[in-house]
Amino acid sequence: MRLKRLELVGFKSFANRVKLEFDDGITAIVGPNGSGKSNIADAVRWVLGEQSIKSLRGSKLEDVIFAGSDGKRPLGMAEVQLTLDNSDGFLPIDYNEVTITRRVYRSGESEFMINRQACRLRDIQDLFTDTGLGREGCAIIGQGQIDAVLSANPMDRRFILEETAGILKYRSRKEQAQRKMTQTEYDLVRVSDILSELKDQLGPLEEQAQKARKYQNLSQELEAVVLDRMALKLAELVTKETESKTALAACRAEAEELTEEHREQEQTLLQDQEQLNDLEYRIELNQEQIAQINEQINHTMQTLGLIEERLKHNLDSRAEKTELSQDYAEQIEVLSAKLEQLQHDFELKQEEHRELDQMVRDSEQTVEQKRQQLQRQRHELEQKKSAFIEFVRELADARNFGLNYQQQMGQLERELKAAEQDVAEFGKAVAAQQALISAQRQKSLELEQAVRSASQQLEQAAQACSELEQKLQQLEVQEQQAVKQYQQTNSRLEALQDLEAEYEGYNFSVRRLFAANIPNVTLLGTVADVISVPEGLETAIEVALGAGLQYIITPHEKDAKRAIEWLKQHRAGRCTFLPLNNIKGSTFPQNYAKHWQEPGCLGPAVNLLDFDPKYSPALNALLGRVVVVEDLDTALMMQRKLPSFSRIVTLAGEVVMPNGSLTGGSINQRSSGILTRKNEIARLKQEAAAYQEKTAAINQAKTQVENQLKTARTEQEQISQHRYQLQLDGQAAVGELNNLEAELKRLEQQLASKQQLLQDYHTARLELQDQAAASRDNVAALEEDEQVKRREINQLEDAVIRLEQELEAESAKLTGQKVAATSAAGEVNRAKEQLTGAAQQLEHNRSALLTVLEEIEKLKEQQRQLEADLTANRKLEEQLKADRVKLLQVAEIKKQEREMLKESINQTNHKLKSIQARIARIDKNMYNYRLELERIELELRRIEEDLSERELEPAVLADRSVSTKVTELIEQEKQLREQIRELGIVNLAALQDYENVRERVFFLQAQFDDLFNAKETLNQTITEIDAASAERLEATYKELRREFQSTFIQLFKGGRADLVLTDPDNILESGVNIIAQPPGKKPQNLLLLSGGERALTAIALLLAIRTVQPTPFCVMDEIDAALDEVNLKRFTEQLRVLAETTQFLIITHRTSTMEVADRLYGVTMSDDAVSQLMSVQLT
Repeated sequence: MRLKRLELVGFKSFANRVKLEFDDGITAIVGPNGSGKSNIADAVRWVLGEQSIKSLRGSKLEDVIFAGSDGKRPLGMAEVQLTLDNSDGFLPIDYNEVTITRRVYRSGESEFMINRQACRLRDIQDLFTDTGLGREGCAIIGQGQIDAVLSANPMDRRFILEETAGILKYRSRKEQAQRKMTQTEYDLVRVSDILSELKDQLGPLEEQAQKARKYQNLSQELEAVVLDRMALKLAELVTKETESKTALAACRAEAEELTEEHREQEQTLLQDQEQLNDLEYRIELNQEQIAQINEQINHTMQTLGLIEERLKHNLDSRAEKTELSQDYAEQIEVLSAKLEQLQHDFELKQEEHRELDQMVRDSEQTVEQKRQQLQRQRHELEQKKSAFIEFVRELADARNFGLNYQQQMGQLERELKAAEQDVAEFGKAVAAQQALISAQRQKSLELEQAVRSASQQLEQAAQACSELEQKLQQLEVQEQQAVKQYQQTNSRLEALQDLEAEYEGYNFSVRRLFAANIPNVTLLGTVADVISVPEGLETAIEVALGAGLQYIITPHEKDAKRAIEWLKQHRAGRCTFLPLNNIKGSTFPQNYAKHWQEPGCLGPAVNLLDFDPKYSPALNALLGRVVVVEDLDTALMMQRKLPSFSRIVTLAGEVVMPNGSLTGGSINQRSSGILTRKNEIARLKQEAAAYQEKTAAINQAKTQVENQLKTARTEQEQISQHRYQLQLDGQAAVGELNNLEAELKRLEQQLASKQQLLQDYHTARLELQDQAAASRDNVAALEEDEQVKRREINQLEDAVIRLEQELEAESAKLTGQKVAATSAAGEVNRAKEQLTGAAQQLEHNRSALLTVLEEIEKLKEQQRQLEADLTANRKLEEQLKADRVKLLQVAEIKKQEREMLKESINQTNHKLKSIQARIARIDKNMYNYRLELERIELELRRIEEDLSERELEPAVLADRSVSTKVTELIEQEKQLREQIRELGIVNLAALQDYENVRERVFFLQAQFDDLFNAKETLNQTITEIDAASAERLEATYKELRREFQSTFIQLFKGGRADLVLTDPDNILESGVNIIAQPPGKKPQNLLLLSGGERALTAIALLLAIRTVQPTPFCVMDEIDAALDEVNLKRFTEQLRVLAETTQFLIITHRTSTMEVADRLYGVTMSDDAVSQLMSVQLT
C-alpha cells in the first residue's frame, strides 16, 4: 500500500481546494514559518481518525475550519480526502483504491466516508487499528511527539511498545471484557440479593396463603351466620323502636315549660362564666408579663456575670502580655550583647585570615627563590659532569680498559637511582589507585542501598495508593447505596404525590370538582388539605372527622352554591361545603381546660392540629367539641367529667358519643389513609433531603480521597523517577569502578616492569664492580685527578640534594600554611553565619515585642468597652425590677375582681339547682326514653353500615327466612370467630403475592445461572487475552530492543542504547526506560542530553519501531529541526535507505533534507491569509 493523493478544502489555512500527488520515495514540503505547511500533517492525522483537537493545535473542533481573514470570508465547512493505493491488500477492505473522507461543519456536524460511502468515525479507526497508521501509531511524527516520547514516564512509554506489538485490540477487548465482568458481578450480587430476599419471603408467604384460604372459608360461613342473626335482630329493634317513641312523646309535652325556664337561667350563668373566663385570661396574661420580666432580669444578671468574667480574663491577659513583653525586652538585650561579641570575634578571625594569607605569599616567594637556586646548582652540576666525561675521554688512550668500566659504573648508578625513583612513584600510584577503587566500591554499595531504600519507598507508596483506591471504591459503593435509597424514597414520594394531586381515596364527586377547575368558583381545599396532623394521631382524627375529611372549604357561600349547581348539571354526585364567611363553630368553655391535664387525655382535637387560623371556623365546627384520649377507659372516665355535647375519640379510633353510645372495632381501610398518606409524604420529603445531604457528603469525601490519591500517585511517580536515576547512577558507578580497576591493572603491570628493570640494574652493577676491581691497578696513576673531579661533582650533588630537601621543607611549610589559611577562611564564614543568625533572631524578637505591645493596647480598649456594657446592664436591671412591681400591683386588683365575679356565679348556680331539682325527674325519664331510642337507632344504623360494607340492601334481611334460634346463632358465630381469631393476622394478599414471588424466584434463578456462566466465560476470555498479549509483547520487546540498539549505533556512529523493563516479571504492567550513551559520554538521563541528541535518540527509537512494525508511508513534521549538520547528514542517509521500502512525506526547512527529496511542494501564504501550493519534481 502507498499514499497516492491528499485533497484539502477549507481545512485551516487551506481555504481553496488543493491537491497533493505522491510518488514513491521522499516528498518534502517546504515553506517559511507561518505559511501553513504543518497543516498538511494535521490534515493527514485528522482524516485518519484523530479526535484530540489539542493534537491538531486547536482548542475546539471548529478551529480546523478556515476562520477567514481581512480579504476572505470564513468558510462553513472543512474537508480532507486521503486516497490510498491498496492493490496489495494491506488494508482489510476489498478495494484496490481506498479514499477516506472526513468533513466537519461549523454547526458541529461531522461526516465520515470510505470510498464515498457514509460510515462512522469508529469504522475508520478500526480500519487502521494495529497497522501503525492509526491515531496511536508512529506513521505521523512531529517534534512534539519526539519530546513526548522522551519525557514520558516509563508507564506511559509502555503504550508505544503495546502499539508496536499490535495488542491494542487485545487491550480493548480485555477492557471491554472487564467492564462486562464488573457489570456481571454487580448484576450477580444484585440478583443474588433479590433472590435471597425473595426466597426468604417465599416460605412465610406460602404459610400466609394457606392461612388466607382457610380464613376465606371460615369468613364465608361466618357471614351467613351473621346475616341470619342480623335479620332476627332487625325485627326485634323495629318493635322496640315503636314502643319507645310513643312513651317519649307523652313525656316531652310535660317537660317543655320547665325546660324553657331552665334555659333562661342557664343563659344567665353562661354570660357570667364568659366574664369570669375573660378575667382569668387577663390575670394569666398579667402573670406571663411578670414571668417575662423575671426572665429578662435573670438574663441581665447573667450578662452582668459574663461581663465581669470577661473583665477578669482581660486583666489576666494583660498581665500575661506584659510579662511576655518584659521577656522579649530581656532577650533583645541579651541578643544585642551577643551580637556585639560575635561582631568582635568576626573581625578577629578576619585579621587572622589576612595574616595567614600574607604568610602564604611570603612562603611562596621563598619557595620560588629556592627553586631558582636549585636550577642553577643543577645546571652547574651538569656542566661539571660534562667536563668530567670529556676528561675521561681525553685520557682514554692513557688508561686501560678498566677505566671504561668505572665510567659505566657511574652511568649505571644514575640509571639505578632513576629506576628506584620510578618504582617508588609507581608504588605510590598503585596505592592511590587502590584507595580510589575502595572509595568507588563504597559509593556503589551506597547507591545499591539507596536503590533498595527507594524500592521500599515505592512499595509503600504503591500500598498507600492501593489503600486510597480501596477507600475510594468503598465511598463509591456508599454513594451508590445512598443514591439507590434516595431513588427508592423519591419514587415512593412521587407516587404518593401523584395520588395526592389526583385526590386518590376521595369520593368521585370531590375528584371531579377539583379536576373541573370551575370558573368563578374558589375552592380552598378539602379539610384534609388544610390541616397537618402529628404522627400517631392520624387514626383518631380520621375517625373524628369521618366524611368531614372530604368536606370542601370555600371563602364564601356563593362559591359553594356555584359548585353545587355544577355538580347537579354534570350529575357528578354530592359534596359538603364549609363557607368560611357563614360557618359557625363552637369550642369547649374555658372552665373545662383543667380536664385536658388528666392522665391519658391529649386535649381538644382542634388544639392538636396545625392549620392556618383563617380555617378556625370550619375546623371548630367539625372538631370544636371533640376530645382525643389515649384509650377507651380514659374516654369513659372523661365522659363523666365533660359536657353532654362532648364527643370523645381514642387513638385507636374508638368513639364515645354524646348520648353515651360506643363505637369501635376494626377500621374500614377503604375510608382511611388520607391523613396517613399526607404525613408519609412529609416524612419521605425529609428522608429524601437527608439522602441527598448524605450523597453530597460522600461526594465531598470522594473528592478529598481522589485528591489524596492524585497526590499519592504523583509521589509514587517521583519516587519511581528517583529510583530510576539512582539505578542510572549505580550503573555509571559500576562503569567507573571497572575503569579504575583496569587502570590499577595497568599500573601494576608497569610497576612490575620497573621492578624487573631495577633488578637488572643491580645485576649489571655487580658485574661492573668485579670488572673494575680487576683493572683498578691499571688506573692508579690517574685516580688522584679523577677523585678530585669526582669530589667536586659529589659536592655539587650534595649541594643539589640539600637544596632539594630545603625546597621540599619550604613546600611542606607552604602547604601547611595554605591549609591553615583555608581553615581560617572557614572560621570566618562560620562566624559570619552566626552573626547573621543572631541579627535575624534579634529582629524577630523586636517584631514580636511590637506585636505584644499592640495586643496590650487592644486589651485596654476591650476593658473600656466591657466597663461601659457593665454600667448599661446594671441600669437595665433596675428598670426591669421597677416594671415588675407595677405589674404585681395590677395583678392584685384583677384577683379582687375575680373573687367578686365568682360570688355572682355561685348565686346563679344556686338558682339553677333549684330549677334543676324540679325538672330532674322529667329529664331522667326523657333521658331514659331518648337513650333507648338512640341505642335502637345506633343498632339499626350499625346494621345498615354492616350491610353497606357488605354491599347489601336492607331488603336482603327481610327476605331471609331464619328458623334457628338466636342463642344457637350466637354460639355458631362465637365458634367461627374463635377459629378465625386463632388464625391470627391474615394477609389476604398473600395468595397473589405467593404466586408472584414464586414465579419471580424461578425467573431470577435462571438469570443467576446465566450470569454465573457468563462470568466464568469472561474470566477465561481475560486469561486468554493476557496470555496472547504477554506473548506478543515479549517478542516485540526483544525485537524492538535489538533494532533500537542497532539503529542508535548507526545514527550516532557508536555509543550504546537500550530499552529496559521496570518490571520484567510482569511485562503487561511494566514500564519502559530508555538508556542512551552517545559516543564519549557516560550513561545519563535523557533530559540531560542536548536537544540534538534527544531528537536523534527519539528518531532512532521511532525508526526502530518502523523496522519492527513497518508502515507503507510515514509523515514527518520538522523532526530534523534540532539536528546539527553532522547528525542531519546521518539522518538523511538513513532516510534514503528506508525510502526504498517506505514512502515518506517530510515537512522541513533544512536544505540537507530537501536535497534527498524526490519531489518538493512549496507552501506560501497569500495576502488574504490563504495557503497556496507549488510542486517541483526533482527526479
